[in-house]
Amino acid sequence: MRKLMRRMKSKIGRGKGTGGSQNLEFTVDISHPRLWSRDPRETSAAASIFPMSLLYPDDSLTAVLRKIELLIAEQIHQAHAVPSSAGAVRVGGIVCALPDLLVDPLSWPAASGSLADCSLFQHSKVIPHSFAVIQYFLDTGDLILLPPHPSGPVSHSVLVLNCDDWIVECTSYVLQVVSPYLVEVVESDPTYMAEVAGLAHVQSAFSQLINQNVKLMNDQLKHKMDKAATDAIIELCVRQFNEDILPNFDNDGRAWIVDYEMPRDFAAFRHGRFEFKNDKILACFSPSLGIIQKMILCAVNRTRELGDLSPWFLLLAGPYAKSRFLREELSRATLLQSRMHNLQPPTLIHSAEGENGLTLGALSHARGC
Repeated sequence: MRKLMRRMKSKIGRGKGTGGSQNLEFTVDISHPRLWSRDPRETSAAASIFPMSLLYPDDSLTAVLRKIELLIAEQIHQAHAVPSSAGAVRVGGIVCALPDLLVDPLSWPAASGSLADCSLFQHSKVIPHSFAVIQYFLDTGDLILLPPHPSGPVSHSVLVLNCDDWIVECTSYVLQVVSPYLVEVVESDPTYMAEVAGLAHVQSAFSQLINQNVKLMNDQLKHKMDKAATDAIIELCVRQFNEDILPNFDNDGRAWIVDYEMPRDFAAFRHGRFEFKNDKILACFSPSLGIIQKMILCAVNRTRELGDLSPWFLLLAGPYAKSRFLREELSRATLLQSRMHNLQPPTLIHSAEGENGLTLGALSHARGC
């Protein structure tokens, strides 16, 4: 399953941008996060419907779903083609974890229409990302809830922050512990937040830094590198960013170095490196981090107004959650917010599995349905 998810991630793109830019219209520069209604019948000036065109312009959502359908059909065909004596695993069902904004047919008629027309989803269990995240942390034992009380269920407030490659979603729930074996998930807010401010924005900003350095280097060469060669250098540097800088950057003032290799026909030198000061790397994170912090603080205030925040949890998932800097800044922001309102600070939990946590949580949740 994880191999399939990685393969799907590499094949289903939205453009040919380098380093995750994908030509998306990011929403990191807005002054305040926007509240999106879960139900179009209850929209207002304060809570409207998420503009799907930000993520899937024109008919691209249908095309993306078709690609997913074909890839999974290929995997099923391959699994069934192997003789049972070879130890092949038969496919007994399909589980799809989707962004929350795609799941509700009332809220997103255009998107849900595309889902309904896709034969894959007609025979699948479809689970919103936020449910999969909650299930994953319950399964791992990281989300520890108080046992039920003889007088009735025990409630816990939970904010699910799913920081995907493109979209960041913040959803509020109340978890009611009915018995040691049953936890009910209840919506605590008729609105939620979602902005196009995910990891791809950080990668795009770093890619632009690399691109500037490669251009300066190429301008100084007597024999210029072609686009394929410069793109290869940029891709290698962005890969090092994902593997080293993203998980380890913590704004401690140190400089970061990425290595690259020149094409073989450049005999003068084969290996080189770029060095970036702390503030350059910080500038890559700051825009997306800023709007994510605002989303969390807004969600805390709304949850506090709607009910009790003691005890409460912040569940952080998605590939962006690998960032130590993101986790530390969110923890610091929620701690300050809690002290300001004399609240118990939240327990921040993040997934060691990264994006695989969604897959594992969705499978577990589907088995229990």
